[in-house]
Amino acid sequence: MRKLCLIASASMLAFNLAFAQWTYDPSTKVLTDNTARLNADVNNDSELTITKCLEVGAILDFSTPVTDSFGTNYTIVTINFGVFRNKTGITKLVYPSTIRTINGEAFHGCSGITEVHPALVPDSVTSFNTSGRGVYEGCTSITQDFRIGYSPITTGGGQWFARTEVAVADFGPYITTIPNFCFENTPVKELRLSEGLVHFYGGSGVWGNLTNIVNAFPSTLKTLNDCQVFRGNANLQVPEIRLENVTSLGANFYGSKVPKIWFGPDIVKFPDWLFQGDNHVTNMTICATNAITSIGSAAFSDMDEMQEFTFMGPAQSTSILNTIFANITDLRPVAYVSRNQGGWDELSGLITDRDAIRQTLTEAQCEQ
Repeated sequence: MRKLCLIASASMLAFNLAFAQWTYDPSTKVLTDNTARLNADVNNDSELTITKCLEVGAILDFSTPVTDSFGTNYTIVTINFGVFRNKTGITKLVYPSTIRTINGEAFHGCSGITEVHPALVPDSVTSFNTSGRGVYEGCTSITQDFRIGYSPITTGGGQWFARTEVAVADFGPYITTIPNFCFENTPVKELRLSEGLVHFYGGSGVWGNLTNIVNAFPSTLKTLNDCQVFRGNANLQVPEIRLENVTSLGANFYGSKVPKIWFGPDIVKFPDWLFQGDNHVTNMTICATNAITSIGSAAFSDMDEMQEFTFMGPAQSTSILNTIFANITDLRPVAYVSRNQGGWDELSGLITDRDAIRQTLTEAQCEQ
């Protein structure tokens, strides 16, 4: 009989833990459940902002009800900056359906977290990582897909999921900017981009792990600076990159394995080291509607596999042409197309000799 009572007591304890709820004391501003004690501020609408962690267990579950001793109901809407920073004992995190704001470094360094429900960024969140570094930066046990921006959201900045083990990063149409160092030390294999993205600042980029980029790159994209997204990604399978409306370009294709690249009409500056490294570009089209103004150091170096070059735009200076072709060896078919009042006209025939290309372009197109 005594043994049965012990079993019953253990079962009751498990039941109570499973159906635990939060209790809030407005006088002390302390929020408690079976495993955690937190400080929380309340506003006039009975909405709670978590401000400090006093004590926390392995499971942090905000999905259960919150009441005070008078039976007043509360909702948790905000987790402040760095509240659970370096709480390595947390293994499971459950957000409430009411959560709207998760501030920077909220779970920074929580290396024990392996589960986040219902998602790393719940659909109810309207403000994510509004200050500081990433909400999950350094959560080295997180392997879930990172999905953000499929509902209205203010993204803030910083390393959203840097130094995690996130393999898939999915950015919805409400994401207009991907901030610097977003992918720092993260083994992202698949990157999903949506129409609506305007600025892509990759910082240290996604080096060495990418195998696929979905919608690379959206037609809405204007800025692609210092991402180096393609650096060292030997297994990336993207047959062609079209930068239709990009106006600002960084050193993005260093060591690129992408064979075809199409530069839109607004790109007139080509930065340093654009194609330096063991890239595999075979076909390139430049569609500048204005004369190219600058080509940086080693922008077109290491172009050993180039096969076809198509140039659309006004006549370029001899120095610009010489810079482009100086490091391209064994070039095969080349088309040079000039935009004039008559439309787009292509030179008759294709020229395969590099010196002949320079001479012909200078004679036929470069006389001012």
